[in-house]
Amino acid sequence: MLGWVFSFAKIYYTLDGTGPLTSDTKILYKPIFMACGLYDSPIRITKAWDDLGIAPDADGNYTVKAYAVAENSAGEDVYSAVQTFIYSQEPVYDGAKDVILNNGDGTGKNKVGWHNTAMVDAESGVEYTRGDDGKPDLGMKFNIKESNVAHVYWMGLDTSNCKDSTGYNQFHNIQALSYRVQISGMANNSQVFKSGFVLQKEGCGVNCTTYIVSDDKKVYKNMQGALSNGSYTVIMLIDDTTTVSGWAVATQTFRQFTKTTDITSIGFYISPVEYKDGKMPTIIYDDFTAHFDSKELFERLDIDGLLKDYDSGTYENSAMIVCNDGSGAKLNGGLSSIGEGIKLAESNRSKDERCLAVTLGSKKSYVSFGNFCTDRDAILCDGISFWADIPKGTGAVTLDFKMSDSDGGTTESFKYADTKWHYQIDSDGGASRVYGKITLADGFRGWVIIPGDNFHYINGEGSFVNGEIDYDKLSEFTVTLDGSGSLSGKTIYLDDISIFASLEAIIKAHASVWKTKIR
Repeated sequence: MLGWVFSFAKIYYTLDGTGPLTSDTKILYKPIFMACGLYDSPIRITKAWDDLGIAPDADGNYTVKAYAVAENSAGEDVYSAVQTFIYSQEPVYDGAKDVILNNGDGTGKNKVGWHNTAMVDAESGVEYTRGDDGKPDLGMKFNIKESNVAHVYWMGLDTSNCKDSTGYNQFHNIQALSYRVQISGMANNSQVFKSGFVLQKEGCGVNCTTYIVSDDKKVYKNMQGALSNGSYTVIMLIDDTTTVSGWAVATQTFRQFTKTTDITSIGFYISPVEYKDGKMPTIIYDDFTAHFDSKELFERLDIDGLLKDYDSGTYENSAMIVCNDGSGAKLNGGLSSIGEGIKLAESNRSKDERCLAVTLGSKKSYVSFGNFCTDRDAILCDGISFWADIPKGTGAVTLDFKMSDSDGGTTESFKYADTKWHYQIDSDGGASRVYGKITLADGFRGWVIIPGDNFHYINGEGSFVNGEIDYDKLSEFTVTLDGSGSLSGKTIYLDDISIFASLEAIIKAHASVWKTKIR
């Protein structure tokens, strides 16, 4: 006869603040035994307090005291030290769903705080005309003075406004932060800024998903795209996975950090790139708002509806993270390097009306796309995808694809191996596994998907680090095209260079039928 003998410590606890070693009110903790082992049975302290008629102390806290006792090898009882745990029951938030933290009108705390005066001129309470409704308003005006400005901060957002009816500050429970931004004085459609925010505690940055919604109903997600003159709503989504990190603070969730840390101010930042023709923009910020209901906010702005309107030729795609949305056609305006002999232009040929038109010259040349991905999930990725359109009459187009990762001044490059395979998904959702070179047929419109294992390290280009693709450190992607012969003067379109974590997921997301293997 087989059997099992369990020998575990017994745990006793009290809920009324008395010492459990001697208290008459101590309770034996009873775990749940299942056939496959021991499962924890939680102490449901809230119900227990109610059942016992125990009220919280003057600070609204409840106390749990506990100790463990077990027999040693000599059969003697050995007691642990008494552990004390303090709990408070947080009230359900019943305040305003949208709380304006700074309206930019220049009164009280509604003004620009610290900023780098060497790089920008800033003032509060500046009158301007809103781009969303055409009405006059007051906001915070930033005149950019240097093209290489890295960070611009403005402070003074009063988080104590986020209170429920009891007066309890519930800033840690917000689900999103948003603000309005208007850009003017741009010489072209260069990349304007990456957007984010920090908490005034050892410069803690917040890692979150960012959406930018233009007033003409275009959406940018996790990268800020080539924003031109115009008016936008910037949304930083906060959920239970959002983290906070800083140089002197261990990484924590946003909820943990803000609940235990007194947040006296928030710094939002922009990171402009080099502007063309020495033309510096003017940027107006307004209505920094905390949101306790992100679903309602998304419904109000119709973000979900806007995303559903886009097809496979857009930045917003299932199972991928877009690194470059193809909207920039200039050096330092979306592109990091341009070869000789080709002509580039912005195009509206894709569904989201932003892609790169590449007109081929009479020889082999290239175009390199910068990586603007800031998603923390990039480290989990293992492959590359991009969208392409080969208009009918162009003829078949063969291209080379390589990418580079950079870290601390060292760069490694990796090229798709022509002896391997990739996948092509056409506009009808037909998926094919293609062996050898990336050759796109006349009239092809759809996705090219390359597994990460099918890249090889380019020896002698850059400095060897580990010979492995570090997706969280990718710096650029290069497409090389041969315009000799019949392709000279022909135009192709490229868009949405992306990375993905699951080959299965990305193919299932965009393919509807398996066509064939192409050798």
